Amino acid sequence: MIARRAAAIGAVVALLGTAPSAGAQPQASVDALQQWADAVRKHEPGKPDPAAAHVASWSYAHRVELNPAMERFLAMLRDEGLVSRTPQQEAIAALFRSVGKDPGMPAFLRRASMLHTDAAIFAEDLPEPPDDGPPASLGAAMSAARRQGEEPPPLLSSDRYILHTDGRIVGERSANWNWAFARSVTDHLLVPDRSFVAEWYHAVAAYMLANGRHGDARKHLMHAAMAMPDDPHLLFDRACFAEALGLPFYQVLRDDPSLWSARGMFIAVPPEETTDVEAEGLFRRTLEVDPSYLEARVRLARLLNRRGHHDEASSLITNAIEHSPAGAVAFFAQIVAGRIASAQGRYDASLQHYRDALQVFPQAQSALLGASHAALMIADMPQALAPVEELGPESEIYEADPWRDYQLGAGRDVNDLMARLWIRVSR
Repeated sequence: MIARRAAAIGAVVALLGTAPSAGAQPQASVDALQQWADAVRKHEPGKPDPAAAHVASWSYAHRVELNPAMERFLAMLRDEGLVSRTPQQEAIAALFRSVGKDPGMPAFLRRASMLHTDAAIFAEDLPEPPDDGPPASLGAAMSAARRQGEEPPPLLSSDRYILHTDGRIVGERSANWNWAFARSVTDHLLVPDRSFVAEWYHAVAAYMLANGRHGDARKHLMHAAMAMPDDPHLLFDRACFAEALGLPFYQVLRDDPSLWSARGMFIAVPPEETTDVEAEGLFRRTLEVDPSYLEARVRLARLLNRRGHHDEASSLITNAIEHSPAGAVAFFAQIVAGRIASAQGRYDASLQHYRDALQVFPQAQSALLGASHAALMIADMPQALAPVEELGPESEIYEADPWRDYQLGAGRDVNDLMARLWIRVSR
């Protein structure tokens, strides 16, 4: 498979005319690799510093130039028994040995992963590259290679995603290639530092979900499923992504005619029932791996209630509440419990659940309106009006109601997750 990919890459870059083939490492490529290694060593995790700016400013042509030396460097990580036959290959081997000693290969790879992660996260604060993808002739060749099951190396990633808002397509953008390359580097740590790989995949998934980078998240979570299929946090992230696709802000896109014709691109939005079933399965698997994952239990209960399985949903949410979740998860649990009780016609219980939710977030509109509706269903007009009268300026504050961020999943905690990752790499 490696030989087939190398041949495909050679054919792709040959279309650039002056670009070297992947089988050779010209001095310019070796020099670019050395500059990259220097940036890895100098980067301060969590900062849009000069090292991150250096990486962010790379043109596609520069990545093509760097790729031959980078491919050989990564092949040495895979211990493919390469023999140095040219001065350039010996220089790559010397660099490999150097970083293996200082700071040590696992530490170097963690720092490399973080450099490209930060280049993506802080993209708006860093220089824009002079071009955003391959020339048209090269793009066509790469598309043809993909149709034959070949993918370009991560360094030459050039995906594009559709942008949408308010239920309509509004344009498209280039994916940030740093994500694909960071994954390729991070995966080399699966054996020496598996805990870092899990933490990195989870934190990056949280960032993508928090910022609505669902095109990036789709590919990221597909790779996570292959790299660490039974990690509970990554199972949860995958479930939250599938659940998000079933929510109204995505499902309405299925009715937008431009969905099917946006400059020849296509966005796959599965039907709500299909993606909800996938999310349900992933939440169940999360709980099999980690029965203490309370938010997975809460979200599974919401999906089951949505699909009409009220009794199982009620059992799950009761169990979740009995385990005393905190913060936003406690709030979600009471909101979901209120909805389940209403679906079962238990409006007194529903009203109490919404009141319990208000004990956690007193100005949350979702809980206030839920309580009003439950009271209305038992014909208690004073109790129906009281929550509505509580609505005011404080209820309009975004942070007053966690339900607004339900679709973010772990994205609610992205700042803490990324901060822990930066600290870990900085040690």
